[in-house]
Amino acid sequence: MRSYVLTFLTANFIFKVLGRLESIPTGILETRMSLAKCVGEATDRFFEDHEISLVSLSIIEPKNTMRFAIALDRLLFSELFSRSNLSIIIKKTTVPHSSEYYLKKIDNYIIQVRRPMEIKDNLRVLKIHPTWNSHAKFLVVSATIFEDPYVVASGIFKQLWRSKIANGIVLLTNPNNTSLFTVYSWIPFSEKYCTTGFDETRILDKCRFGHFLKGAHWFPRKIHRNLHGCLFRVRAVVWPPYVLGPEKEVIKDKSLIKINDGLEAMLVNTMAEIANFSINYTVADRLQDWGTVYKNGTTTGAFLALKNEESDIAIGSFAATIERNMYFDYIIYNMPESMTWCVPHAEDTDQWKKLLMVIPIRKCLNDTAFDKNAATCTPRLYMKYAVNLYVAEDGTPLLYCFRDSVVTYPLEMLLDILLQKIEKHYNLRVLIIVYDFETTLNPVKLNILYRTSDHVKRF
Repeated sequence: MRSYVLTFLTANFIFKVLGRLESIPTGILETRMSLAKCVGEATDRFFEDHEISLVSLSIIEPKNTMRFAIALDRLLFSELFSRSNLSIIIKKTTVPHSSEYYLKKIDNYIIQVRRPMEIKDNLRVLKIHPTWNSHAKFLVVSATIFEDPYVVASGIFKQLWRSKIANGIVLLTNPNNTSLFTVYSWIPFSEKYCTTGFDETRILDKCRFGHFLKGAHWFPRKIHRNLHGCLFRVRAVVWPPYVLGPEKEVIKDKSLIKINDGLEAMLVNTMAEIANFSINYTVADRLQDWGTVYKNGTTTGAFLALKNEESDIAIGSFAATIERNMYFDYIIYNMPESMTWCVPHAEDTDQWKKLLMVIPIRKCLNDTAFDKNAATCTPRLYMKYAVNLYVAEDGTPLLYCFRDSVVTYPLEMLLDILLQKIEKHYNLRVLIIVYDFETTLNPVKLNILYRTSDHVKRF
């Protein structure tokens, strides 16, 4: 009896506060069903199976005039889940936890909007998450009937491009037939503009209840080979053999920097010739100003120039790290590369005698730890043994083994601190035995000893 009374009182309270629950008019229901069917069919055609798709619902709460808006959410999710070919994530609006920084990037975005300028705030929320991927496929949809959907689509594309999104589609209601949805597309770098011609928005297709009128590909290649001379700003860090010294050139009373030598500079210049874009090089005032990217997103050096959009590209032997991958895109070389030590060639001898000429690694480590006049490259698995074995009587380590490979930090260390002294002290001995790309040096990095013919100096 108590349960019955409680149910009656609850229902009576809801009726008085919210009023009688109204059924959805046929026209409004058809509009939302048609949109849900079109989105579902588009995911089947243009999203790959087992990809991760994120559905971002409208951030505008439905009002009395929008009391049927929630119906689209239910119909859309019902359509997507019934197909069972995608992993669906519903957008979170909270600040991401630190553990989320290792999650896979999103492959596809479905963004629902009710007002044209809503897309700006929606993207701002999405971009704070480490799973953000501006290279994904974006499908922006709305069941709202706009007076001029073409203008609305152009405004949405403008906001997408500001977020570095090129592969986007906008699906809007046809004002004359609310169950018919127009598919809008936009291609940057048209013949007239360098990415800013948003009036070049074009109608790609039309869809009604999941049936496409043309069957066109919604996500064609957006960045074409011909970029029509558009300017790209390249930040260069001089670091041979990737980037060699720049040359100054005066054109129309303006002093410009040209970089023609170096593997990466030549690669970018070749890309500019093939894709028809121009380059404006800048070089930092500081040497080796690669900069740092921290977990919270703060940056220095060349990365700060990229973040502040002072540069579009940075070159100069930039290595990929977890922090850099969180906030920046990087290109992996198509050709394998490595660093090789070059030493004076010994006199040639019989092959069988070379078996007796192998220098034991213990001899090399002795020179490094006790004589302090050598650096030794050791295998990764040998490092713990070497560090634990070479200790003083009081337990002080005699060797310092860098965690980074010789390709990155140790090279900078050796070349910038050690090898620059060779011109002044020709008897400096740097003994390098390369077994792998791990480097062993003395315990204090900036307290390295080097031996000359008559004394030992510290720097």
